[in-house]
Amino acid sequence: MLNGWSSFFAMTGSAGATLVGLLFVVVTLGHGLPTSRTLDIARASMTPALYSFSGVLLQSMVALVPWQSNWPSGVIFVVMGIGGVIFFNHWTYEGWALRLLGATALDADPRQLAMAEDHLRQALARGEKLGMRPLAARCHADLARLCSRSGRGTEASQHLRTATMNYREMGMAYWLGQLEAELIAA
Repeated sequence: MLNGWSSFFAMTGSAGATLVGLLFVVVTLGHGLPTSRTLDIARASMTPALYSFSGVLLQSMVALVPWQSNWPSGVIFVVMGIGGVIFFNHWTYEGWALRLLGATALDADPRQLAMAEDHLRQALARGEKLGMRPLAARCHADLARLCSRSGRGTEASQHLRTATMNYREMGMAYWLGQLEAELIAA
């Protein structure tokens, strides 16, 4: 059934393996990334890319195995499909991506505060719903900056207290230090 596709699967498998290898090179070279924002973006984009490239490689390997029938490969593809649906519909990555969009809009253009706030509030809702406290804490810190910039001091103070409390409770000393340094600079 898949005999005519063997060269396609060989090429996509080779490409998947090459891209996984390149991703590890990027991770190795990016080991000393200078800023926390750059590190956040790298982490948020590398994990889904690694899973995608590995999935292509695995699918190609399964398709190229000379099975006696199509049943074993069919079962493997169904299991991989279910796993893919579970993984790619996972709200965790969507929450982190929304937070990065909001933080980027917040830092990029003062006219985009409404869009930044919308992304940050969506990410916060996802983080709270899924119990992702680090994501929620980062969203509170970003919302504190946003509210401060838009003249909503009371709301900024509430987000700041929540972020600080969460950072302390989770032992996130680095982010707590970054937040305190921003406060001192402001």
